[in-house]
Amino acid sequence: MRSFGARLADTMNPKHRILAGILALTAAANLAGYASRATAQSADKPDNAAPAREDDTPSVVFDPTLVERLAQLQADHRKARDQALKDPKAWDEGRAQRAGLDRAELGKLWGNLVDSPDAQARLRMHADHMARLNRMLDLAQASPDAALTERIQAALEHELVEHAQNMQTLRAALRLQ
Repeated sequence: MRSFGARLADTMNPKHRILAGILALTAAANLAGYASRATAQSADKPDNAAPAREDDTPSVVFDPTLVERLAQLQADHRKARDQALKDPKAWDEGRAQRAGLDRAELGKLWGNLVDSPDAQARLRMHADHMARLNRMLDLAQASPDAALTERIQAALEHELVEHAQNMQTLRAALRLQ
């Protein structure tokens, strides 16, 4: 039997699959370079200070409060989703309003970064991942398998952390605030 990732790759939009591969390779290369420089310079720097860079590449200091804000937004969305799913017709009718509110929240959270095509691509991928994970969580909560629910919740948390890191890295690369 094929793994979940392999089955997901078969159903994924080819553009998203290519973008995901490029992002994974870029992230791995950046992480490898960052880790080697960070360990060499960490002896005389505070924990949250960005390492000094010799090249023109910006340093990234990850803000843990962004993950907390994203987790709070996700909890609010889950609460509204649980209430709204009781009436599917109202849920479908409120889709445009929810989309507008989500765009406003993204604008407040990420500022002018959302205008970048790269950020828009990452936001679309994140939205797709969250939609799939939320649907899986809905189905898992309806089943008696508590371990499955825990694994999906862990995957949701991982997606939020990864998304925050990707967006902060992109913000640093684009030198936006």
